[in-house]
Amino acid sequence: MKSKLRTSTVLICVLTTLFFGCISLSFFRDSSTSWNQNSLLGSMTSVLFLVFIFSIYRFGNIVEINLRDEILIVRKPFIFKKMIYKFSDIIGFSFSSYHARGISYRAIKIKALDNTFFISDFETKNFNDLEVILLNKFQLLDQNSKIIDNERRELEIQKREHQKQNQAKEITTLLRYAKILGGFMVLVTVWDLVNRGINTQKMIWTIFCLAFICYVYYKSRSINKNI
Repeated sequence: MKSKLRTSTVLICVLTTLFFGCISLSFFRDSSTSWNQNSLLGSMTSVLFLVFIFSIYRFGNIVEINLRDEILIVRKPFIFKKMIYKFSDIIGFSFSSYHARGISYRAIKIKALDNTFFISDFETKNFNDLEVILLNKFQLLDQNSKIIDNERRELEIQKREHQKQNQAKEITTLLRYAKILGGFMVLVTVWDLVNRGINTQKMIWTIFCLAFICYVYYKSRSINKNI
């Protein structure tokens, strides 16, 4: 079983990181030796750049679980690093979460003897399948990396399922706003085409709007199946 990174999510994160890096560099190049507005903006975008770099380093992990050989492999593709652990070297894992873009993302903290690794359903496509395997093969820990008893384990699993349902509802609400935005984009585009004529740029924008709406409806249907 191997975790799969969401290609679109990784691409957006990398491009956003490069964007903030280029913006901060341009602000510093345009600023003088004294502290001014460009220096301030450059510092702010530099902080964002470093935050994205740290996020990619921390969450950009690929986890592979080899049940036959009982080994767990952690790859950090962005820094070309690979770590191999025997199951006996894994203390356990704990449930975690973080909030971003109006959605609570589920995360897992895997605790080994010499390191700790994070993965989340923001960047991991088959997160649910991986979580099930971890539950079947490893101890569930609390936030202090202590093994919990069976009663609390069942309680934590129930909380996790409740969190999953709430997450689906949050995404559904966000997609509902996206539908409204998509409809507004289409109306504005149609009005512009009728009153100002058609050109290549407008046709490309129209195709983008329609593709955006189709994606939102597709995503809504897939999310509703899990609620």
